[in-house]
Amino acid sequence: MHKPSLLALALLAVAIMVADGYDMQIMAILVPLLADIWQLPAAEFGVTQSAAVLGIGVGSALLGPLGDKYGRRKTIIPGFALTTLCVLASAYADNTTNMNIFRFGTGLGLGLCIVNINALLAKHCPEQHRSLILTVVACGIPLGAILSGWGVPKLIPAHGWQSGFLLSAALSLLIILALYIWLPADQSSTAASDKQNFSVFELLKGDLRNTTFAMWTLYIGNSFLLYCLVSWIPTLLTQQGWDLPRAGAMIAYFQFGGLAGSLLVASLMDKWGVYRALKITYIITALGLLSFTINTTQAGWPWAIAIIGAGISSVQLTMNALAANVYPNHYLASGIGFTVAVARLGAVAAPIAGGALIAAQWQMSSFMALLVIPAGLCLTSVYFLQRSTRQIASK
Repeated sequence: MHKPSLLALALLAVAIMVADGYDMQIMAILVPLLADIWQLPAAEFGVTQSAAVLGIGVGSALLGPLGDKYGRRKTIIPGFALTTLCVLASAYADNTTNMNIFRFGTGLGLGLCIVNINALLAKHCPEQHRSLILTVVACGIPLGAILSGWGVPKLIPAHGWQSGFLLSAALSLLIILALYIWLPADQSSTAASDKQNFSVFELLKGDLRNTTFAMWTLYIGNSFLLYCLVSWIPTLLTQQGWDLPRAGAMIAYFQFGGLAGSLLVASLMDKWGVYRALKITYIITALGLLSFTINTTQAGWPWAIAIIGAGISSVQLTMNALAANVYPNHYLASGIGFTVAVARLGAVAAPIAGGALIAAQWQMSSFMALLVIPAGLCLTSVYFLQRSTRQIASK
C-alpha cells in the first residue's frame, strides 16, 4: 500500500484538534447569552458544559479501541461525522436537556476519532520526532479555542447564537471531505498489528503503581483547573460588568497563552529536565491565580489570564512528552491512553463544581484564589512523580 504522507496526516490531525478546541469552547461563550434567553441561572449549564467532555471520555475509552478492530479510517470518518451532526443539531436546541444530549454526542464522536487519528499519526512519525510532532498537533486545540473565543462573539450580534454552531458544522463538512480524500485506507492487517492485549492493572502493579497514581492525580487536577477556567471565565467576567465580546476574548488570551506556553514548557523540559520545568510552571500558575486577589482594578487581568493559560494548558498539551519520560516504551501507549481517560474525571467535575460556585455568587477574585488548591495538588503530584521515577531508575 502507498505510504500516506506524514504532512497530510499531521494536517488532518490538526484540523480535528482545531475542531475539538472550537467545539469545547463554544458553550462557555454562549452560557451568559443562553441563560438570559432561556431564563435560567447560569449555574444550570454546569452539566451542559460537562456533557461534551464526558462524551470525549466515553468515546476515547469505550469506542476508541474499535479502531484496533475495524481500522482507523472506518472509525475516524464516522466518528467525526457524528460530531458534525451533533454540532448542527446543537444550533436547534431549545432547552438544556436537548443541548446536553447533543453536546454529549459531539464529545462521543470526537473521542472516537481523536484516539485513532493520534494512533495513526504516531505509527507513521519518525520515533525521534514523535513527541514533538504530537505536541505540535495538540496545539490545534487551543488554536481552535482562540478562534471560538474571538470569532463567535462577533457572529452573534448579526446572526444569533446559533451561528457559532452552524459555522462549525459547515467547516466540519469540509474536514470530512478532506478525511475521505486523504486519510489512508486501512490495511488488512490493522487489527492484528495494532491490537494490544493490555490491562490497566499492569500499570498498577509493582514499581509502576506509584508512578501511575501520581500521573493520574496530576492530570485529574490539571484537567479540573483547565475546564473550570475555560467553562466559567466568560460568565464570571460578564458578572463583573464586561460585555460578551470582551469576556469571550479573554478565553482567547487564555488559550493563546497555552499555545505559546506549551512550546516553551516542552523546550524547557529538554533543557532543564521534566520535573524542574513542571515545578516552575505550577508555581507561576499559582501566583497568577493569587494575583486576582491583589489586582482589583481589572487592568492586568488579560495578562494574568494569559499567564495562567500558559501554565495549565502547557501541561495538558505536553502530556505525551511527559509520559515518554515516565513510562517504559512498552507501556507508553497504554500509559498515555489510560491517563487521558482518567483525566476526564477532573474535566467532567470542573464545570459542575464551577457552576456551584457561580450559584453561590462567588466573585472572580475568590473563584481564582480557590483554584490555588488544585494547583498545589498538581505541584505535589510532580514531586511524587519525580520520586517514584527515581526509585524505578535506581533499581
